[in-house]
Amino acid sequence: MKKALMVALIAVAAWHHWFQQDADSGYAGALPPAPKERTSKGLSTVQFIDLMDSDRSLDDLTKLGYYTIVEGYLDSCKICKRLESRYPAFLRARRDVLVRKVHFPEGGMQLNIQGLSQHEAERAAAAFNAQVDFHQICGTPHIEIYDPKGQLLARDVCGQKRGLAYLRDWIGSELGRPASSI
Repeated sequence: MKKALMVALIAVAAWHHWFQQDADSGYAGALPPAPKERTSKGLSTVQFIDLMDSDRSLDDLTKLGYYTIVEGYLDSCKICKRLESRYPAFLRARRDVLVRKVHFPEGGMQLNIQGLSQHEAERAAAAFNAQVDFHQICGTPHIEIYDPKGQLLARDVCGQKRGLAYLRDWIGSELGRPASSI
């Protein structure tokens, strides 16, 4: 009887750990299934200002058929550097994952309104602010994770680092390390 109760408790704990909503990270469900083959290293970088200039969003960086991790980062971000150090081993373990690093300028972004009239400058500033707001990024790292169909799995939103928590858990499970070390 004690043995059956112990097995039942372990099963419930495991089910709760892997399939229930994690209050800290805000995502539900198990981590993605086993990998398929990828031909590239899986890591690339794009400049955020280039995305803005081309009116592209972060989800435009996904590639169908692969899990895509989009990480907005700064060179000075310590968490970003720790993630970056884990990517090579993670990408070797998960051949179905692509990491798209989006570099933010260290000094922030500048809007050049020199030579514009007051009205043109106000319109340019409003358009610039709308583009920045569109991306909903409130710090680094900013993580968005998409499934092979391009559907959002987890995302950081101002004040909630759900994407980062999901990524840490995922990398930790693949590399056999605690998520807190990622």
